Amino acid sequence: MEVKVTKANKVAVLSPQGELDLSSSRALEKAIGEEMAKGRKDIVVDFNGVPFIDTSGIGTLITSLICLKDKRGNLKLSSLEPQVRKTLQMAGLTKIFEIYKTKEEALRSFQAPP
Repeated sequence: MEVKVTKANKVAVLSPQGELDLSSSRALEKAIGEEMAKGRKDIVVDFNGVPFIDTSGIGTLITSLICLKDKRGNLKLSSLEPQVRKTLQMAGLTKIFEIYKTKEEALRSFQAPP
């Protein structure tokens, strides 16, 4: 899996491409870890181009969210494909993650006052 990384102010935007499953979730975990090692606490994962997620991908997201929250940061999701949204809803995770229709909306949410 390829994970494109861009920055917008202090927020890292990670854009994985392809299915997020057992064989590919490590690439996203590594990309998030590298951004955290650079001191970035706020991350958007843009799911445009990710048609499927399984439990290993979900585990990567949950672990990353916990690590970022411990550092007073956040992990937000954007541009969910219908199947990915359905999977997260069935797992009850739409109540845990902040989810936005577009990455631009997710980025603006970091600028809004708490």
